[in-house]
Amino acid sequence: MGPAARDALRFLLRHEGDVLRMENLGIDWYGRTLALLYWRAKGRSDSVNLELVRRGYAYHMPRYFWLSPFGFPSAERYARRSRLGLWRLSPGDRERPWDYRARTRRGGDTRPEWRWFKSVIRTLKVSLVICLALAFASYYLFLIGLLWWVLLGIALTAVGALALKRVTRLW
Repeated sequence: MGPAARDALRFLLRHEGDVLRMENLGIDWYGRTLALLYWRAKGRSDSVNLELVRRGYAYHMPRYFWLSPFGFPSAERYARRSRLGLWRLSPGDRERPWDYRARTRRGGDTRPEWRWFKSVIRTLKVSLVICLALAFASYYLFLIGLLWWVLLGIALTAVGALALKRVTRLW
């Protein structure tokens, strides 16, 4: 559906009007620029984004609920009811972009039981790393403690030997 949406955007820009301005809305989670494009068509200024949603070539993302005042949810409802663009396809033949990204960027399978299993495995890996770190730390602390006692024993033995030497001289 991506190429069809691209072609629809090209058609709109060639035959319907000229782009007047771009309103930058920020950056999304994936580092892409969020923007509203406005064009002059038939003597009035409209949103290119809204027109693509109205014609069924784009989804309104509920994540961007603050776009609701611009009419995106109602434009999507209109396209869905009229079976325009991607809404002509059966539900199995269309995939929302955020579902596609979730499926492809997180290692493939998005079934809930696999996500749960993967999170359990991740937690177990972290727990194993922490346990190994604590084991090595306690082992090294044990070695340091052992070394301390050995050095203390040697020092006490040396002091004892010196004391014994002095005592034997006195006799």
